[in-house]
Amino acid sequence: MSTTILRILFDYYVGNPGNILGNFSTISSSGVRFNVTASDCAEDCRCLVTRDDLMDWNLINLTLIETTSSGAIEYHNLAGYTNYTFTANCSQGSSSDIRSISIKTLVGVPSEPQNIQFKSENGILLFTWEKPATPNGPIDHYYVTVNNEKHKILSDAPLSYEISPIVPNKKYTFLLEACNIEDGNKTVCSNSVSQIYEEIVDIFTTKLPNSANYYTNIDVLLLLILTLSSYVTF
Repeated sequence: MSTTILRILFDYYVGNPGNILGNFSTISSSGVRFNVTASDCAEDCRCLVTRDDLMDWNLINLTLIETTSSGAIEYHNLAGYTNYTFTANCSQGSSSDIRSISIKTLVGVPSEPQNIQFKSENGILLFTWEKPATPNGPIDHYYVTVNNEKHKILSDAPLSYEISPIVPNKKYTFLLEACNIEDGNKTVCSNSVSQIYEEIVDIFTTKLPNSANYYTNIDVLLLLILTLSSYVTF
């Protein structure tokens, strides 16, 4: 009885699954294509492949050349920069062979930063955020664009941007992107998240000297009355 010998070949080629280089498989940030070759496996040879975390076996269409059967299978919609293990099982009659291989998908485009917040205190505006839910890689940096001025924030720095002093009645438009560096030093960034902040101060509002806080004119009038009354002796 012949013994099935399974070979799974990989080539770490940056591109979409299906862009074959010679007889090798491809890996991208979101998919992988495997070539499977089973030696000594003739007409009734049967090969299945599964992603181990799913255990959903998929039959490969094989092409027979003499006593060697070969075929290919693709997996799509994988997460970037993530470890996966795949297992192939080829059999012919009562003879079979099982081989597993682990791969890591390439760095991809991250999802948008999340949990964006503003905090205004003592004339300072603090813009904060958290890393993407699906980073698809080790986030390298963020771009914060404020009223068309772009600033680069490295991922190992605090995830925040500060404006000081904040100008009342001025509209601040924020655009925020998370960025990875692909193989080949290509920068790939998430979709921009847009936020607008404006601190409204109307004609009925006064800012007292040496104070970062704003008060209504009624409050100021009461404060003046209380201050003057402290100097009046009855």
